[in-house]
Amino acid sequence: MDTPERISILYVDDEPENLSAFKATYRRTHDVTLSHSAKDALEILKEDEPHIILADNRMPEVTGVEFFREVKSLHPDSVRILITAYTSSEMMIQAINEGHIDKYLVKPWSDEMMNATIQSGYEIYKSRKDVKEKNKELAIVNERLTKTNNELNTFIYSVSHDLRTPLMSILGLLSLMDEENDLNEQQHYVKLMQSSIHKMDAYIQNTLNYYRNKKSDIEIKQINVKDFIDEILESMKSFREEVSFSVNVDGEPYIYSDEVRLRICMNNLISNAIKYGKKDDAKYLIEIEGVCTPDFLELHVIDHGIGIPDDEMSQIFEMFSKGKQSKSSKSTGLGLYIVKESLQKINGTIDVESELNQGSRFIVKIPNLDE
Repeated sequence: MDTPERISILYVDDEPENLSAFKATYRRTHDVTLSHSAKDALEILKEDEPHIILADNRMPEVTGVEFFREVKSLHPDSVRILITAYTSSEMMIQAINEGHIDKYLVKPWSDEMMNATIQSGYEIYKSRKDVKEKNKELAIVNERLTKTNNELNTFIYSVSHDLRTPLMSILGLLSLMDEENDLNEQQHYVKLMQSSIHKMDAYIQNTLNYYRNKKSDIEIKQINVKDFIDEILESMKSFREEVSFSVNVDGEPYIYSDEVRLRICMNNLISNAIKYGKKDDAKYLIEIEGVCTPDFLELHVIDHGIGIPDDEMSQIFEMFSKGKQSKSSKSTGLGLYIVKESLQKINGTIDVESELNQGSRFIVKIPNLDE
């Protein structure tokens, strides 16, 4: 059984006998701190926040009410209890109404009355802390909901806009073809339409990946690393005939993770490497290196292409971020954002090293989630 929390009390009184008597009564059951003046008490409160602060009202230099006015701004959660021999003081009534004090005890007070006041004061303190904690939790939830709603609104607007652009282009090219009799020109229009269709397909695939990552449950399974990478590369080889791949992953043959999110990640990174790894019409190489250990899988996707400018590096994982190098390509601005979101779901990380016109290296590291 957990030991109940000891109630911490600061008692302020200019009469030493009252301080000694109070500590003798409550030191065994509560954490008691004594102060002979308001000035001394304020110094103590700079370091500690007691659950309850008791103060006599009639003290030299500063009254208990004036003392509590300062205490309220310093520790608003501490319960402020005034000890007074007067119950009709206008200042005390004003202090209660304005919230400088929470309770008051009339002299002479009995042990039974003091015990009840301390217990009820402690419940008030706990309630204040609970409310603050709940408000913090609600603020975090509200912030997340606001972020999610903003992202969703941006996502829907951008995707619908970017899907309509290639669609309108296709419709325009069909109209031109209908009026064109030259076969070469018609073939040119067909190639332009194919380009628009590929762009639409990329948007649709990334939209599906975004949805899968947001909605599907985490499913940990054994993944054969070599077979997994080979399968992805096999599907990529038809993209460009001039690209070739080099794979070198050492270590354990298997990793335990969520295959859906790992596939989303690697599909995007390898397709990006194909897209931006080419500088000219010559053949080029995409390298996949890494190591698989009992604790983690680390994969590097390396290209020797156009690279990423330094001033764009901080934004590449943001939603709909499109750098200058990618604006003329089929980039959706979603791929790297979805990669990072997917990795976060499986406690993975991603880093990037890049040099303009030299290429990029994306480094993925995910934990082995085998229990």
